[in-house]
Amino acid sequence: VGVGLLGTLALALARYDAAVAIGFLLLAVVRFEPAPSDVILAVVIAVAFVTGRFAVDRVPRAALALIGAYLAINLLASVEVEDASRAATFLSVTLYLCVFAVWVASYVDSSRRARLLIWMYLSAALASTVLAVAALLLAVPGREILSVGPRGTALFKDANVFGPFLVPAALILVEELMTPRLLRSRRIVKFAMFVLLCVGVLFSYSRAAWLNLGVGVTIVL
Repeated sequence: VGVGLLGTLALALARYDAAVAIGFLLLAVVRFEPAPSDVILAVVIAVAFVTGRFAVDRVPRAALALIGAYLAINLLASVEVEDASRAATFLSVTLYLCVFAVWVASYVDSSRRARLLIWMYLSAALASTVLAVAALLLAVPGREILSVGPRGTALFKDANVFGPFLVPAALILVEELMTPRLLRSRRIVKFAMFVLLCVGVLFSYSRAAWLNLGVGVTIVL
């Protein structure tokens, strides 16, 4: 673990964007917590803060105020908890995700960086879909790791996490089909990727993911 952290730190210092790309690509691997992507991105965020790359001024003040209020409410809700250690765990996860959201907003300062994050996320989502669908339909080695009964999970520990993970990637493709701005692929390729992700959501058999995708596509359209 120590060697991995040192390696991640060295990579973040030497090749900042490469470390970010690896962190986003590994978003598709969540068998335990903290996941590999959480560790990498936490190191990246720390490096950004120390080296002055964490540009909080790029984040809208209204968003910062809402995030601050949300954290304050979470802290207030922890006053009467019965299990302090469990509450601290959930609060730390919430704090990390809020900091991560602010960091992403400060990191994406160019089309190049936006395109990098989108392609890493799409690659992770598409690879997860292929693994899950293959495990369900084909006699591939290790299929018991990639699925639980009739539900695809890929490298997630739960189908209800795998399904919703694909939804933002699908919505990005819907946006790019209507208003191409960042992805230079042909529309037919984007549409094929969108259909594949929809198949992945379907085979997750997660009703929350189905609803999430339906509502999301409706809002984007």
